Amino acid sequence: AELEKKCCLFGECEKACPEKIPVTEMMVAAYAQKAPNDKFLFRAGRVFATNSEVRAYGYTAFPGNCPGWFALVGCGRANPDDVQWMANELASRNAILTMYGCVAGDVAHYYDAEDRKWFMQKYPFWLQPRAAANMGGCSACMSLPGVTMKYSRGGTGVCTVANYVENVDEAQPIFVSGTMVWGPLPERMYAIVRALVRSGQPVVVGPLSGLEKKWKGIMPGNKWDWKRYYSYDALARKKRVVEPFPKHLIMVAETKEEAVNLACGYEMMVMTPFIMRMAVLEAWLETHERVWKELPDDWYKYIRSLTDLPVVHRMRLVVELISKHGWTLDGLQVTGIPHPDGRKLPQKEFIREYSAITLSNTKNPRFFIRPKERRLP
Repeated sequence: AELEKKCCLFGECEKACPEKIPVTEMMVAAYAQKAPNDKFLFRAGRVFATNSEVRAYGYTAFPGNCPGWFALVGCGRANPDDVQWMANELASRNAILTMYGCVAGDVAHYYDAEDRKWFMQKYPFWLQPRAAANMGGCSACMSLPGVTMKYSRGGTGVCTVANYVENVDEAQPIFVSGTMVWGPLPERMYAIVRALVRSGQPVVVGPLSGLEKKWKGIMPGNKWDWKRYYSYDALARKKRVVEPFPKHLIMVAETKEEAVNLACGYEMMVMTPFIMRMAVLEAWLETHERVWKELPDDWYKYIRSLTDLPVVHRMRLVVELISKHGWTLDGLQVTGIPHPDGRKLPQKEFIREYSAITLSNTKNPRFFIRPKERRLP
């Protein structure tokens, strides 16, 4: 019965068994013994984020009380203990969590003995901070790229008709949904992962899905190759270096803790305002330190000013920036920040050279904004 919790019914062990033990039948029988006493509280799938919820994201998450928007995707029996922990970890951190596929049923089995509530009693179903919404079956994954489109339309007014590339280019620097795909996957899920990446959403896949021989679609980045990460000021038509984002598009995590940490890191977007970045950085650093007992080796690459630092960790992070990463301060004024190209710049100049915040941002030169032509009298 204990082995059955982690059994995914691959059947490979049964094929390899020299004694021809019917392992699959044993696992089904083990589940059948406890099935009559199985209890959980489930909420039906709701599908699609409404325009009002996506627009409200600017008022609920941008003020800095939410580490981001996340998605948990998977099929049934996808290591239920893992997905329950992942869902509760993110929702309890004030994140917006959406669930797609049968993984929602596994999460629904989570019971908080301290609060005496089932998971779906603890967190509401609307798409706002500290909430968890069951979006529906695996076909509901089609609604996740739609969030990108709705953000572009509602936030910036980009038309969604025949403008897929434009919508992704507009939304990705400021809005992504860190997606975790957990457990064994059927063939259709691999197509879904590709579609999510096409819409600008970085994806973390678990060891059962990401390390199979047939899965050859990992898309890792190189956070140390700073020339690979850039954007354009569409108005000034100037290319600038930005922080390593997206660090990866498809990456494998070996444990649930690593998956949550990677997803939190994906929320460190190019145009994230400093107030929101504090909440994202806090979640990313804390989940990393809990697993590896140290800060990420590249955390300083995402800091543009001291206001980006979470208040609860600010003093020790300032010491780290000065002692290990070359920052110089005169009192409370930042006088020098190392640029990836080797220069050390004052803070205002560093932000102009390195950050894309408050600028008209694009990665595609054909989206440059034409300057107004001065008319002759």
